[in-house]
Amino acid sequence: MLVVLSKLQSITGQAAGGKGGRHISGSGSLAVSPNPVKSFSPFTISGSGFNGNSWVIVGPVGIIPFAQVMTDASGSFSVIYTRLLPPDTYTLEAYQEKGKSWVLKARLTFTVVP
Repeated sequence: MLVVLSKLQSITGQAAGGKGGRHISGSGSLAVSPNPVKSFSPFTISGSGFNGNSWVIVGPVGIIPFAQVMTDASGSFSVIYTRLLPPDTYTLEAYQEKGKSWVLKARLTFTVVP
């Protein structure tokens, strides 16, 4: 958990700077299931188009903790997100390690319904 929090603080510091906000670098894609997500229920986050066999940190912006998951050889992953969210619209972001930093690779807006 400490490692994830440390990495998340690194991401937050990186992403906060710059005039245009966070820019996506790469061609990763994200999906949630079920869609829409039922409020206060776990849901699955899936991703593809990432580098194979590497770490990804993924979660709704502003909600800690992000999930940390290893991609498979083809650059895909699937993780059950257990932080229970109230009804609202959220932005999901996925970051991947690049050297000693984290790069935003994918973004998805999704809805949580009552």
